[in-house]
Amino acid sequence: MSDSDRIEPRKVALGGIAEPRRTFDLKYVWMLAAVAVVSLLLVIVILSAPERPAPIKVNEPPKPTVEASSPARMNIPTPLEMERKKRALEEANAIVKRFTELEIELEDSWNVAAWGETGYSDAREAAAQAESAFADGAYDEALAGYSRGVQQLEGMLDQARDEYQAAIGRAIEALDRRDHRTASESIQAASAYQPESALLEASRKRLQRLDELEALLERAGRAEAGGNLDGAIRLLLDARGVDPDTQGIDTNLARLRRMRADAEFRTTLARGYDALDSEDFSTAEDAFTAALGMKPNNPGARQGLEQTRFTRVNLQIQAALTEAQGFEDDEDWTSAINAFERALELDQNLSEGNAGLQRARSRHALDQALAAMIADAGQLADGRKFAQAQNLLQSAQALKAGDGRLQSQIVALANQIDNASIPAVLTLISDAETDVRLQFHGYLGRFKTRTLQTRPGRYLVRGGRDGFREVRFEVTLKPGPQSIQIICSEPIH
Repeated sequence: MSDSDRIEPRKVALGGIAEPRRTFDLKYVWMLAAVAVVSLLLVIVILSAPERPAPIKVNEPPKPTVEASSPARMNIPTPLEMERKKRALEEANAIVKRFTELEIELEDSWNVAAWGETGYSDAREAAAQAESAFADGAYDEALAGYSRGVQQLEGMLDQARDEYQAAIGRAIEALDRRDHRTASESIQAASAYQPESALLEASRKRLQRLDELEALLERAGRAEAGGNLDGAIRLLLDARGVDPDTQGIDTNLARLRRMRADAEFRTTLARGYDALDSEDFSTAEDAFTAALGMKPNNPGARQGLEQTRFTRVNLQIQAALTEAQGFEDDEDWTSAINAFERALELDQNLSEGNAGLQRARSRHALDQALAAMIADAGQLADGRKFAQAQNLLQSAQALKAGDGRLQSQIVALANQIDNASIPAVLTLISDAETDVRLQFHGYLGRFKTRTLQTRPGRYLVRGGRDGFREVRFEVTLKPGPQSIQIICSEPIH
């Protein structure tokens, strides 16, 4: 056994206290213990703390590159493209306006649905394709498409006009020939284009009366063949009343009147000479006066008048009055006035001449006033003109019109007054900057839209705005709704 393995009792110092052993320094022990406690506390805090949420990721926008900021990538048209589109749009607007005008005329005035449905559809399809091409930026293609549509509609309109005129012309010729079948077929053909035209309606009425007309003409022929000239003339006058447009009636009337006048003249002249031979100067005067009234330049009547000089003036007066009466019957008021004036030159105190001249002048003035009023229906927009028209109509209706010119004027003027009595509903469109004036209504002010009722007829429309050129135009209003635009848009430089 070595010394290190030997067990010995601890040495004790004198006085009974054992000698201390070699150990670790105490302060280091405390330091280690403190570190352990702190570490343990950190572990506990970490384990007991709540879990932190994951951070939210925000996607940052990509930085723009040179390519992304170019006009093509951002769909912004270039100035050149904008100018090209503007010019194409202006040209397209003009063509489309014409297309729309043609559409309206074909639909409203030419009944296109009855005869041109296929061509009309093709034209509208061409316009629709042009619209699509324009939207895609194919301007040349679009303009060509619009133009094709317009050409198609213009061709259809020309066709409608030609076909209508040809058909109505055939109808009128057939009616004059009293060809019932051809007239009916031609009227039917024309009605496909303008079923409600005034000319077509007149032709229909003539066709409806064709049988009655033929019967009257046949009876007139039989009366003439039997020597009944008065009866033949009355029947021809009845026929003219049934259809005043039939050709040849007036010619036959003039011929029969000449025949009747010739017969009457021969009889009268013979009676005058018989009376002259019998020295019955009163009878001779009457006969020669009547004969010269029928044929003022007849040598036989003049010779008889020379033999009865006392009756010469009376004979000329009678001739003038007879002629004036004929002109009155024919409503030739200028010629009637001249005839009455000739009679009064021979005897200014002639009551029949003075009364006839006054009557003819009054009727001549009425005829001219009626003709002027009928010729310009648009003037009835003026309240004064409308009142004048009503007074004229009353004056005309108070006379015995018969079936001649006066009756036609009465019917025409009455129709115009009736039409002018149906209000026109006018919508005025402006820009709230233009001062608008409408004839017979005065100053209407500034507005964007305004609707008013007024009498149909012709109006002067004016628009004014400081710094802009005045707008001034005439418009003819019809019964019913319609609209016009009044905008001063042209600056004055």
